[in-house]
Amino acid sequence: MLSRNQLARFWYRLAWHGWQVALVCSLFTLLAACGSRSDPTSNGDLQITLLPPSVGVGHDSVRIQLYNREQSPITDATLTLEGNMNHAGMAPIMADPVSDGDDGATDGIYQASLSFSMLGDWIITVLVELADGSQTTQDINVTITEGGIQSNNGTSSDQGQGTNEITVYDVVVRAVPVAGGNGAIYFTLTNNTEQADQLVAVESAVAAAEMHESINDNNVIRMEPRPAGFELPAGGTIALAPGGKHVMLVQLAQPLVEGDTIPITLRFEHAAPISVTASIVGLSSEIVLEHP
Repeated sequence: MLSRNQLARFWYRLAWHGWQVALVCSLFTLLAACGSRSDPTSNGDLQITLLPPSVGVGHDSVRIQLYNREQSPITDATLTLEGNMNHAGMAPIMADPVSDGDDGATDGIYQASLSFSMLGDWIITVLVELADGSQTTQDINVTITEGGIQSNNGTSSDQGQGTNEITVYDVVVRAVPVAGGNGAIYFTLTNNTEQADQLVAVESAVAAAEMHESINDNNVIRMEPRPAGFELPAGGTIALAPGGKHVMLVQLAQPLVEGDTIPITLRFEHAAPISVTASIVGLSSEIVLEHP
């Protein structure tokens, strides 16, 4: 049997080691918590945006754009989509999981197919699984019409692309028959806010993109670079059209073939980036920007 002094020493050592274990556990918990707050693509930082279908793609095609809080595209996630009518009684529809590169481009845009069984109001549930295994979901309210997918922010798939802040219309680029040449992109921008904004950059995977403006100088047309971009007044609209403001594609890596499309991304001073699809039109085609 242990003496009274031996029992006292036993309980003292047990208490001391228990305190050390508790301290170590507390330190590990604190470090884990600090690490989770520094994750730049944590669930609270995801920006999930519904885009219109690409030109020539059916309205069953759903395109989702992912950005992190630094407005950089997230390219290593996996998306799963589920569609439900906004009233009970209809079976849900599902899309197979998709990755960013499944559509042939690594740009933060994920394209899935949802076979909408009828016209009307739907809820698209987007499940995003990031590369670290974390997941987040977001519901997007849409209306399916004969003309396409109408998102809850008023952007129609057959009219334009954007958010409540900026809307992009009529995005076209002229065909270029050989690689190494230059091309030009034209489109219309509408600022739906009360704050002036600035188109500061345009990005394309097929060439370097530069913003220029054609100027009539004593009946001589010359092209001037606009490295600062183009101002977009509050509530206003600007047109990038032949003979005026435009985006040059310099030293194309590939020919631009009539009937094909290319993805581009527009970056603004205040509004979130917008990815759109430019339709390639013939060299002799008249370019008409239909939206004011």
